Amino acid sequence: YLFYISISIYLFVHSLVRIKLKNLILQEKLMLKNLIKTGFIYLDTHEVFKIVGEIEKVKALLQGQVTSDISELSNNGSQISCLLDQKGFIQADFILLKQEDVIFVVIEKSLSENFIKQLEQFTQFYKVEIKLTNFLAKGFISKNKSYDGKFSSYYKHDDYSLFMEACSESN
Repeated sequence: YLFYISISIYLFVHSLVRIKLKNLILQEKLMLKNLIKTGFIYLDTHEVFKIVGEIEKVKALLQGQVTSDISELSNNGSQISCLLDQKGFIQADFILLKQEDVIFVVIEKSLSENFIKQLEQFTQFYKVEIKLTNFLAKGFISKNKSYDGKFSSYYKHDDYSLFMEACSESN
């Protein structure tokens, strides 16, 4: 008889714990949903580089040096990518944007010097140049899955999408 009482108590406590955990998870999801706000933000900690040259040569350079598949980078599209050293260690992470058949690199300022140093070893072979622009990286968070403007979507979630644009200061 005592055995049945102890099992009943265990099952009751277990049920209460499960209900409490389920409520905590729902509260956490609601809190995260309320933390995400839609709108624009300028990424002032990042720089925007333009890779100048024939688009096919720019693609060939990047295809051999970065971790993402450049052939999948569509016009007005973007990719998150990395630059690795000879041992396979990540040297820089960045976002590639393709706008109007021009490829831009949006990279954190602290990583840009090493990024340029690594890629400039190969630019002469492809007859391309990497130039710092005066563009700003502008991010946009939307509840829409797509955006008809000039923003490149680079992350989609169930509820939100992130878009990015390289733009002049006047935009």
